[in-house]
Amino acid sequence: MIRLPGQVDAVILVVTTIVDKYGDQTTTTVEHPVVGRFAPERSVEYMAGQASSPGNVTPAQLFVSDATFTPNANDQVRVMGKEWTVEGDPQVWPSGKYVLNLKRFGT
Repeated sequence: MIRLPGQVDAVILVVTTIVDKYGDQTTTTVEHPVVGRFAPERSVEYMAGQASSPGNVTPAQLFVSDATFTPNANDQVRVMGKEWTVEGDPQVWPSGKYVLNLKRFGT
């Protein structure tokens, strides 16, 4: 696979929990390695002259183009050694590429 500048290795962790008829839970995690581009969280400042509009933080995002599946909001992502939780449903493009909004794991 040809790696483009700025691409990073990531692992999407698909976590599935099944409850059997006795109420016992079995959790499995399947790792799917992907290559994509990572955009970290960043602060967006309020507009000048509008002191009442607070700044906010845009979520981190992972742009993936080589997916063989589409992750969902229950999944987790490991990018550059840090754990993230997928926030909401991914934005899927007609070409099969998608964008994941990420939130720091455990926050």
